[in-house]
Amino acid sequence: MVGQKRPSKPPAFILTPQSPERVQKRARQVQHDLDYELSRLRGRKRLGLLWLSIATLGVALILVPLLWMFSLREEGPRGTPAMMAQAAGVLRLSQVPLPLEAIDPILTRAVVAAVDPAFCADGAVLRQRVAQEVLLWPSDPGKPPSAAQRLLSQYLAGYINVLWSQPRVVEVYLNNAVWGRGQIGVEAASMARYGISARALDPRLQALPLALAVSRPSLMDEATSPPGALIDAVDALVTQVNTLNTEGAFSCLGPPPPAP
Repeated sequence: MVGQKRPSKPPAFILTPQSPERVQKRARQVQHDLDYELSRLRGRKRLGLLWLSIATLGVALILVPLLWMFSLREEGPRGTPAMMAQAAGVLRLSQVPLPLEAIDPILTRAVVAAVDPAFCADGAVLRQRVAQEVLLWPSDPGKPPSAAQRLLSQYLAGYINVLWSQPRVVEVYLNNAVWGRGQIGVEAASMARYGISARALDPRLQALPLALAVSRPSLMDEATSPPGALIDAVDALVTQVNTLNTEGAFSCLGPPPPAP
């Protein structure tokens, strides 16, 4: 009918005011959901940091020492903590590395006998000495190695055992051990003490006392060592070297030389 108003459409929805209790309940639910998502994110972050820490520790404790020991299989360390410590206290530092076959064989066997008689039978003492005295920081004079040094030396000795041959262990030790103030290695010690190369030492008069100089340095101090102590120690070392030679205890170092 003309002029008659059409009825208006009903609203699609009707907004009704919510009670304060319902608003608070909804707010608490939203807050709870946010806290839950944040806790999940924090958990993932902590887990990621944990795995990153484990990976970093693994690289530091496994991969780095492995690569380090592998790199030293053929060529000795160019500089050791002991060298730096010695250089800081003296005007001149002497170190002339020699191949093992060039070092007097009596001296080589005497050092092994004095430090680690069971070395060729898979003794671990000499490897730990290499790790402790050559690869790690030196101990204070007159004091035993710290607990950290002992632990690290045992750990590195395991890598040395796997990656280095037994002659290589002896060669590195002879060329890098501290033999005296400013003397790193057997050649420097031989030249300083006797004025001759470690290639041509007299077995009893020079090689054996020099071996005791690195294993028992107090015997070389005439001011504090009892009279005759060095002679007695040399005689005992001669007997030990001859006995070990007879037992084949130096088999990993090649044919035995003439008895001293």
